[in-house]
Amino acid sequence: DILFAPGDISRIASTPSGFRFLRLDSVLAMDPPPFEEAEGRIRDFIWAHMSEEYRAILEDSLVQARGLRVDSSAAGLVASHALDPVGRFSPYTESEARMTAISWDGGERSVLSLACNIRDLPENLPRTAGDTAWVTDYCHLLGLYEIMAARAVELGLDEHPVVAPDIRDAQEQVLLDAWFETVAGPRIMITEQDLQDAWNDNRDMLLMPEERVFSLIYATPGAQASALSALLAAGGDPLADPGAFTVPAALMEDAGSALTRPLEMSDLPAEVGPGAFALAPGQVLSCSVGTGGLVFVRLEEVIPEREATLEESRDALMPILYSARREEVLAGLVDSLRSAYAWNIDWDFFARFWRDGAGATHRPGVE
Repeated sequence: DILFAPGDISRIASTPSGFRFLRLDSVLAMDPPPFEEAEGRIRDFIWAHMSEEYRAILEDSLVQARGLRVDSSAAGLVASHALDPVGRFSPYTESEARMTAISWDGGERSVLSLACNIRDLPENLPRTAGDTAWVTDYCHLLGLYEIMAARAVELGLDEHPVVAPDIRDAQEQVLLDAWFETVAGPRIMITEQDLQDAWNDNRDMLLMPEERVFSLIYATPGAQASALSALLAAGGDPLADPGAFTVPAALMEDAGSALTRPLEMSDLPAEVGPGAFALAPGQVLSCSVGTGGLVFVRLEEVIPEREATLEESRDALMPILYSARREEVLAGLVDSLRSAYAWNIDWDFFARFWRDGAGATHRPGVE
């Protein structure tokens, strides 16, 4: 994409509200600043470059010194069990789960441990769990991190006053997560009847927004935009020959057609959406988009707002039901722990931090 020329269109990307693409309008040429102004940035660039070189040398030396080994067959096994790219896996046999995937002098990770690590990666990090090459590369990276962590412990960095609290918090969080998964998690169950009841109780609020179907073409800046303007001025119909212009494939119902799939207002550019959703069937709209581009639409069909079906509501209802059930289960478990273990709160200690009259008479847990 860095080789784009003005007027070029980027690859189409999927977003939660639809599909998006970018068009390069113009390129701004800037003269380099005087050396005195750029000196700091130049030093930062050189430092970053040298740091990367040093990091690569350090990592290679650690890998060689600790004998990092990745079993390619284990990486392939992990990839073969992937149900999707983000890291949901089908069950492993007991022998498969114990198989060593990564090893180094002083430690190892099993196939099961590797799969769990991939599954628990933050959602925003890209991954391709079903690709053996990706899993193999990730094994090398994970093994390197393990070696670096072990070396940090050898140097006593885990006891540094700045680092130690974070390590303790992370360890406690692991225990809390394990407790939740084994004790609380199995009690949080949402049945189909729960979902049905929630849908029945909230049907008037579970709505599918209005959608519209258009005939739509886009004229890129320059020759296409000029041709469209001239055609409209002459009273011509641009939709008679959509091939003379650009048809955004991501919005279309079928390839090669100018008829869109049902669209919400957010699926259209901000310059087009409000006007297009104010049209009556058969009416047309042309408007500028970006710098010099033109969009022409004709409204073909209005699909009114309606109540969502049970299946259409499932994704919206499940998190709400899960959260409510989770709070209910946790409240019950906390109450059971309170009854099993003696506990006491030094309210006089906390009272010292209260402002005058701010909660001085309210002591949670005290009758």
